[in-house]
Amino acid sequence: MATIQLCVNIPIFLMVLGGSCLPIIAFYVCLPLLRNKDKSSPFNTHVPATITSIHIGTFRWNDGWVVAAKWVDSRNKKEYTFESYPQDFIPKQCIGEQVVVAFDPEHPTRFSMKI
Repeated sequence: MATIQLCVNIPIFLMVLGGSCLPIIAFYVCLPLLRNKDKSSPFNTHVPATITSIHIGTFRWNDGWVVAAKWVDSRNKKEYTFESYPQDFIPKQCIGEQVVVAFDPEHPTRFSMKI
């Protein structure tokens, strides 16, 4: 009876194993960093704006619920109106309630609204 000798090249085996595990390890290492990045806002001013209307609106080809909110700057009495992008869900807030709006005072058209 003949015996077959199996020769495994250890460095190649480790390269294949490491190459297949490396993307998985990198994913789990980078995932917390990506989550923290989503929470940060590029806008440095956060204000409580009062919801003035909730209606169904269209932006480009997206239909959905749009929340409009107003905020008056007490320093210069300037009024800002913010409208959210159409959302697929009905907002939890009601007209007259407040939402947090983060925006850039230099460019108030750049904002994000927490709804």
